[in-house]
Amino acid sequence: MFSRVIPSWEQVGQFKQPLTDGERCLLQFLNANLKKDDLFQSNDLTKYNGWLIFVQPFLNGSRPDIIIFNPYVGVQIFEVKDWNLDNYSFGRESDKSYKKLFVSDGRGRYPIKSPIKQVEYYKEKILSQLIPQIGESIDRNEKNYGLIKTALYFHCSLTQQAQNLFEHQNINFSKFPVIGQDTLLKSYLDKIIPDHHIIQSTYWQKEWNKEILFWLN
Repeated sequence: MFSRVIPSWEQVGQFKQPLTDGERCLLQFLNANLKKDDLFQSNDLTKYNGWLIFVQPFLNGSRPDIIIFNPYVGVQIFEVKDWNLDNYSFGRESDKSYKKLFVSDGRGRYPIKSPIKQVEYYKEKILSQLIPQIGESIDRNEKNYGLIKTALYFHCSLTQQAQNLFEHQNINFSKFPVIGQDTLLKSYLDKIIPDHHIIQSTYWQKEWNKEILFWLN
């Protein structure tokens, strides 16, 4: 039986490093609520008329948590964190720029890599290294920048708390979703996957599909 979750649930269950609670919860939500192609009977995923869900795909050395892809619409990359956000803040002491993310734990308070930079790194890798044709199309028309979207999911927090953490980071949450577990409701799909309702994007080019599936697979 065809599984739009790739690798299959059985293979995911055999990962050497099991999914976090957050990754599993988001994966189950996406699989239950995103548009499926119930008529799909081919081996050619470029013809899948719905959303495919890739778990920790190997992007030439990088491992994003979850990527969803619709061959008629585009891509969205999710970075998932099972963090207690009470322990995280952006540069509120000596660093006045609010650019550095700090965590406080038993070792003290120290800077860590922001998940914004992490998920944007995956996007830039696709655009500049893996499928530069998409990057070139963005150079020609900036409206194409949204063909590959990014999102952050914080499993152990509410959406408002997560968005409050990033209030100084110049993020448009309607285009770059930052959500907590309370937003994982079908009625909030617009807030999680801004393009989920699109049947066919004017800007997505079908000739990119084989290339991106090569990497995601």
